[in-house]
Amino acid sequence: MKIFVVGDYRTGTGPANVTKEYLLRFPKNTRRLVFSSKPMRALEILFKMPACDAVLMSGYSRQNLLALKWAKKLGKPCAYLMHGCVEHENAINECVDEVMSRTERQTMELSDAIFAVSSQFAGWLRTYYPEYSDKISAAVNGVDTGALEKICRVRR
Repeated sequence: MKIFVVGDYRTGTGPANVTKEYLLRFPKNTRRLVFSSKPMRALEILFKMPACDAVLMSGYSRQNLLALKWAKKLGKPCAYLMHGCVEHENAINECVDEVMSRTERQTMELSDAIFAVSSQFAGWLRTYYPEYSDKISAAVNGVDTGALEKICRVRR
């Protein structure tokens, strides 16, 4: 199975470090974004996705919506590795951003599976986003490629 990982793995942030570790452990034929500019990443999404079997989006980004919409057109299953909840974190920090909240909710809605980075976080997500509870599972210490293969089988 060929996986296409859409997400940062270079900046040294927590989610980027997790994605970097996944890329080290995923099969050698795993595709990833190489460019840092937004227009080039968009082109990569459009051109690399047809050759993959499943898409894993790691972390919050507006580029996830492009990846999800393109994947849906191509019939590719998509999973969202959720490191945190932007909507909740922005509320805590008293800097509510409706665009970010809408992007995160659309990402959750369009994803075939949502992998929370801990069991506790998965439980929290199921409570606060019950409309997506059937898609939410925990991916503690990594995404099991078997879970990606399962969503591939379900989509076919």
